[in-house]
Amino acid sequence: MRASRLARLAPRAARAFADAKPPAKAAPVNVELPLKLFGLPARYASALYVAAAKAAALPAVEGELKTVAGLAASDAKFGAFLGDPSLTKADKLKGIGAIMDGGKFSATTKQFFSARGGGGRPGLL
Repeated sequence: MRASRLARLAPRAARAFADAKPPAKAAPVNVELPLKLFGLPARYASALYVAAAKAAALPAVEGELKTVAGLAASDAKFGAFLGDPSLTKADKLKGIGAIMDGGKFSATTKQFFSARGGGGRPGLL
């Protein structure tokens, strides 16, 4: 009895689902890159620029990157941590996450460094 009832109701449910309108999406924001760069570091830089532009946080992200680069140059331990290929991805992600949380960095910068650490390339500063 259940199977026959399901067989009768299934076409109605499918029609109702097909008639439903998809939710409205926000218009995509097109961001024009100021420079066309090539290579792996350029891909990361372009992705970060687009993410920061969409979040309207370009000056904040730029300042945060300068902070991280300055810290890597001035603190030998931090610079060694970023460039150490013997650390596992999990250890690098944990360390980068602790640094980003402790430094009160923006979400865009945190995601960028997490993606680089997860990709095994946090030394590409």
